[in-house]
Amino acid sequence: MRVKLFRARKNKSFAVTRITKVTSRVLSIGLLISSVEIYMNAFAQLPVLGTIWALVAISLHGIALVAVVYSAWFTENPRTGQLTYAAVSALILIFWQLQVADAGALPPGFHPWVWWVIGSAAITAALSLPIAFGSFYLFGVPLIWYFIYQSAEGGSAEAFSAAKDSVYTLLFSSCFSLLLLLLRFEAEKVDLANQEASRAEVERAAIDAVEQERARVDSLVHDKVLTTLLVGANARTDDEIVEARTLAKTAIRALESDMSSTYQNEDAITVWSFFGAIMDSVRSVFAGVLVKESGASDLSVPGDVAEALTEATFQAVTNAIQHAGPGAETVVRLKGTPHGVKIVIKDDGRGFRVSRVPKTRLGLRLSIINRVESVGGKVRIDSGPGRGTAIILDWIAK
Repeated sequence: MRVKLFRARKNKSFAVTRITKVTSRVLSIGLLISSVEIYMNAFAQLPVLGTIWALVAISLHGIALVAVVYSAWFTENPRTGQLTYAAVSALILIFWQLQVADAGALPPGFHPWVWWVIGSAAITAALSLPIAFGSFYLFGVPLIWYFIYQSAEGGSAEAFSAAKDSVYTLLFSSCFSLLLLLLRFEAEKVDLANQEASRAEVERAAIDAVEQERARVDSLVHDKVLTTLLVGANARTDDEIVEARTLAKTAIRALESDMSSTYQNEDAITVWSFFGAIMDSVRSVFAGVLVKESGASDLSVPGDVAEALTEATFQAVTNAIQHAGPGAETVVRLKGTPHGVKIVIKDDGRGFRVSRVPKTRLGLRLSIINRVESVGGKVRIDSGPGRGTAIILDWIAK
């Protein structure tokens, strides 16, 4: 019998998520600092530009900047703000002529304020767009600037000066974008390595579960069948023969019961084997996590239930390690009941308000709550700021 106890966990891309969050926040701080120079030049040029469109463009840039900061610090998807900033900046550049009321009134050496925008805009585009579109933006924006800077509305610069500015913008944005994309690429490699290690551990745990189930069957045969044969072989008196018959009936009933549960679900496994395999797996994958077990029995756990509980346990422990905070202790308690199992994953970390969990936190909603409920189980979450988190997984056999 092949026991399909565990299945490989989906790659949660923890390293990529962490790198994306850090880089987006650093980028937002950089944009805030650079915006000081942008707005100093923009407001200084307002009297010269002389149109309402200039004020509109400055306002749109401010809104886009707020979107970058907000999405980086208060949402799970910083790309939304970055896309907004890249799109607004491109529009300001393309429609620059609308901001200039009289090109002849521009002073000598005039340098449009939008030039201080396009470098950082190209970086946000490279980080938020697919590679093909991001590369098009990186090269396209400096090219547009090259022609605008030479136009009358752009200051009538010489071709060499326009080319120099365009190349500088391209090199600046490309170098920073490449550096940040390389960090993300390395994070993806880390995630892939973790996924492969997890898959190997899952396969090993499944093999251990099969071996433990075989050991249980061997124990049943030894305790019931062999004992009965020995007693029957040595029976001489009527009382000994009656005792041998009684033991034989007991052994037959035990074997029939075990075979019945096996045929009902080929992937079923006892609580005893399930707890043993999941304990070994958690201890191997999550060093330092304490695992306790009590109440293991011969109650049969269907394979799909074992998979769901295992995946939810792994996800809950992963969440505790990632979010509980430094120095937090995580404990996994496996408890067998007369009619089911209970798994408690508890940490003494920072905790959170369950009602404020974002809908984008799919690890909690999909991999734990929905996964356990899909096999008839229940999930309870007990947490609060400063008092840790306890996730309780309950399953009762029908």
